[in-house]
Amino acid sequence: MGDPPESYRLDSYSETISIIDRARVVPGNALASELYRKIIGYSQPRMPFNGPPFLSDIEINRIAQWINEGARDEKGTKAPKITGARIRLHGVLNKRWALNGLELIIDSETRIIKNPKPGNYVRVRGRIDANAAVIVEKIKRK
Repeated sequence: MGDPPESYRLDSYSETISIIDRARVVPGNALASELYRKIIGYSQPRMPFNGPPFLSDIEINRIAQWINEGARDEKGTKAPKITGARIRLHGVLNKRWALNGLELIIDSETRIIKNPKPGNYVRVRGRIDANAAVIVEKIKRK
């Protein structure tokens, strides 16, 4: 079967919430979580990579709820905050600075490349703030 794409493993809780390379689960914010965005199809390629079939709406909603409620472990303990963690997201701008409904924080230091507009598929790189929001460092139209 081969190695998982980008070496992202879901074999354990610690691997699922790891931020070693970048955050893929943002506790408290499913829309900012790369894992959720890939299983719902906002980010390509969609997970599972060998699908279809893909996860059902019920399964996707269960994962979103788990993330939004703090990505709790098997003991019910919320995952630690990941303030400052790097993030990389893909998706469609559906209004000036929202990525599939996720409001993005754009400031004077944000690099805007290829003039992305609503309806464009874009790549976002940034960091997570203390409220689990995405502070954009770079946004690029693909």
